[in-house]
Amino acid sequence: MNSFIAIFFYFYIHFNSKCLSIFVAVGLYTGHEIGKFDTILCIPRAVNKLKGFIFVLCVNSNGDSKVTLRAYEDISPYDLLWITTTEEVIQPSEMGGIESPTTVIYVSDHACECIWKIDIDNNRVSRFLSYLDRYNRFSVTSDNHILLVRSFRYPNRLEIYDQQANLIREIPISNTFVGLLTAIQKPSGDFIVSHGLKKSTSFLGPKRELSIISLLSISGEIIEQFTLKGDHFYDEMRLFLDTEKNNLVVVNMRRGYFYLFDLNTLTQMTKLKFRLLFAFDISIALYYNEQGKQFIIFRPSNLEITTLEGN
Repeated sequence: MNSFIAIFFYFYIHFNSKCLSIFVAVGLYTGHEIGKFDTILCIPRAVNKLKGFIFVLCVNSNGDSKVTLRAYEDISPYDLLWITTTEEVIQPSEMGGIESPTTVIYVSDHACECIWKIDIDNNRVSRFLSYLDRYNRFSVTSDNHILLVRSFRYPNRLEIYDQQANLIREIPISNTFVGLLTAIQKPSGDFIVSHGLKKSTSFLGPKRELSIISLLSISGEIIEQFTLKGDHFYDEMRLFLDTEKNNLVVVNMRRGYFYLFDLNTLTQMTKLKFRLLFAFDISIALYYNEQGKQFIIFRPSNLEITTLEGN
């Protein structure tokens, strides 16, 4: 049964043009807020930008806990265009999108340990992948494939699927990688993985270092590794690739930091701090829009759009 129930409406949301200082910058780059507006009855779980729209996955904060997908215009005044209730999705975690041949949003769901496929153009919801660990993370590659990270209950590996959920490739990666692994693929085919590092074993259990970024070859072999500077958890990272300048954007969702790395020189160029509502805030959804060099930060009370400016 298709329960992809759409409630369409269009109304004006007041745009707050007052710039708020939400970033503390260290390095050559700074964050500058260009937009902010209030949101309604939404505990955000994920945000993405596709075809001129900002899509947000929300858990309703009015008490019914239903999951909704909302579409906003991506230009001021950032009007809310429509809300869609998705009854299949219960505990959304991540979201990725594909614009061609049709607009499709993929959503991981802790409740079913699966990934849903939401076809926006044809108003259809279907189960894309099943039998996942709830900690398996995924991302969308530049050639519109799904990159899935397997760990915890499985030997560490990367899996690449096409849009029909056919397994294309399986790449084994080091079992010394621990924690909640996150991975993206470069257009060249190489991979970037964030993880903790298992250094040694004692009677107290594995010794874990700070968060590590590993650059892997197309076959999963380690090319280079570096440790993120500062005190942070390794299991709440988001990775975004800026292909224009070959930069890597790393976001520590627990501590509220952005890191910008030059992949040509493997050096850290800047570190930005964004505002958390409280310590270890889990009610923030974030997306980096490469085309506009923008961070889209969605909170229960508002959505903020900030550009990354620098050399």
